[in-house]
Amino acid sequence: MEFSYQTRQKYADACVGEWEKQHPLKRKLLSRELCDLMEEIQTLGTSADNRAKKIEQLWEAHKGECTLSAFMKKYCKPLVELYVPKEYLEDYYRIIDQFQNFQYTAGAYRRTIRTKNLNVHIKHAFRLLYSYMVFSAYHVTIEDYLMDKLSPEALDFKRHDTYYGKLHLSCFDDILAARINAGDTSVIQAVQDAFLSENNTVIVTTDMIRGVVKSSAKELHELLAKFLVAARLQEGVRQAVCENADCGVPAAFLTIVDAISRENLIRFSAVKRAVATWTGLCDEANMDRITDKVFADIQAAVNNPDLARQMTQTNDSIHIMIGLFCLGFYEVEDALAEMKRIAQNGTKNQLLTISYYNRMVQDRELTRRIATLIFERYADDYEMLAAYMPTYMENTEYYVRQTFETKDGKYHYEDTDVEYTYKSVPVRYLFDDEAQARKHYEILKYAYQNMKKRKQEYNPCIFPWYSVVLERSDFVSRMSLIAYSLQDQMLIDEVCGMLSDVDGTYSSRRQHIRMLLHNPKTEIQRRALISYIADKETYARRTAYSILSGMTLSDVEYEQLEGYLKYKTEAIRQFVLKLLEKRNEQDLQRTIGRLLASGQENMRLAGLDLVKTQCQRH
Repeated sequence: MEFSYQTRQKYADACVGEWEKQHPLKRKLLSRELCDLMEEIQTLGTSADNRAKKIEQLWEAHKGECTLSAFMKKYCKPLVELYVPKEYLEDYYRIIDQFQNFQYTAGAYRRTIRTKNLNVHIKHAFRLLYSYMVFSAYHVTIEDYLMDKLSPEALDFKRHDTYYGKLHLSCFDDILAARINAGDTSVIQAVQDAFLSENNTVIVTTDMIRGVVKSSAKELHELLAKFLVAARLQEGVRQAVCENADCGVPAAFLTIVDAISRENLIRFSAVKRAVATWTGLCDEANMDRITDKVFADIQAAVNNPDLARQMTQTNDSIHIMIGLFCLGFYEVEDALAEMKRIAQNGTKNQLLTISYYNRMVQDRELTRRIATLIFERYADDYEMLAAYMPTYMENTEYYVRQTFETKDGKYHYEDTDVEYTYKSVPVRYLFDDEAQARKHYEILKYAYQNMKKRKQEYNPCIFPWYSVVLERSDFVSRMSLIAYSLQDQMLIDEVCGMLSDVDGTYSSRRQHIRMLLHNPKTEIQRRALISYIADKETYARRTAYSILSGMTLSDVEYEQLEGYLKYKTEAIRQFVLKLLEKRNEQDLQRTIGRLLASGQENMRLAGLDLVKTQCQRH
């Protein structure tokens, strides 16, 4: 049988359809609240999208529970029993309580960071539900799955699994670790066979490596270390083991680190690359900086938190980064505590260095603490602001996009005749309270007004391979969101005229115009909106025209529009003429008279265009 993308899609649809048919009663017994979570569970399980508002809301309302398993048993038990096969229920509850011991960061550039803060782990507990459902679709044991004892269709799908699809098994490493921890001898034997086999009867996969390091099985950690040492010329094996050695429990990582040190494996480029991935000390083009000395410092500090703290107190950027890495390796809050100390009285080099680590934390609630403090203390230092801008109000554009949506739920290339609904952005999403939000608005305004250039680049910054950029757009976009969040008309009046400084990339300026000026409440806001009909950015003009088309304009505002007919840009002229044509006969005649009497040729030509349009009407 030949397999293709189409056959895999058909197989996935059939498996999911079968699962849905098998559980109709369980689904009917779910509360409306739990049913609403199912769509988000699928999104988390089958895509890179980590947004899950309903899950976040449920967690926010009940996060007083001391463990994830207690939370899921109390508030989501019917949902868990729907997704997780009965024989794996205890596995599920046990493994989610181990998430605190696993690295929570994700992606190709994730660093080794852990935390006991359950806010960071809650979404992964729901993502794992979907993986249990997917695994059950294979109708095999975990041992058989590891040993590829599958039907031809299932085996083909497993080998061609992609991140985007209904049957993507994104968390098999957690499922495997849970079985190992449960003492399943057949599963443990299958893993051992994979590591020890000379004829590859069982293939060692990334999921298998991650499952081992996430387990608490010391003997398997040691076996994995021996497998790494035995790799010899197999650079791919070294890379797979080392780059995933940090994702599980600390003990597994330390076992691998000891093996690297003992066998001097740091001489291999794959191992250097893994160290760079764990720590973020350098990029791929500067791997030669991962020396024996650097690795020895990492090994010493990760085994001695006091030494790690001492390293953060030096003025050596490499040592500061090693110290923060080794603290965050166990608990990111410990690293943040050292960063806060440095932020209050550190040298400039120390302050810049901790900004580099702050970018690695991958949690806006954690990163904004230090970034917010820096902005309050160093508003005059543009290099400092540039270094921290990536983690300061880092979700600005996301929140701006969330403030409006089309009533039909679709994206429209053109704004005209599209109906939108608008939402607020609670201040608590951005700052601790309203007072802090207002304080930071003023900080941003001060920095914006005193920035001499539109764009400033600091290259290098901290390290030879690292650079940061600061743009006036960074300030205006954040001021715009704060003003909208506060719904302070005076602040909106102040910032609405600055939106031409918002970067036009990915329609960002257009989105800020729609968010801030979709319902202009003051004369200043109305004049600013009209001015964007002549903006240099195409989408900004379209949005301004779309909003203005639904408004009733005054004579003074029409005269403001007339002034933009001096430009040659055809899109500007067409938008303005369409708006002017909406005037009644008498008012339009006065407009035509002013344009024909103008000393500017482009305006006289616009007057003639209006005359032609009027003649065609009659």
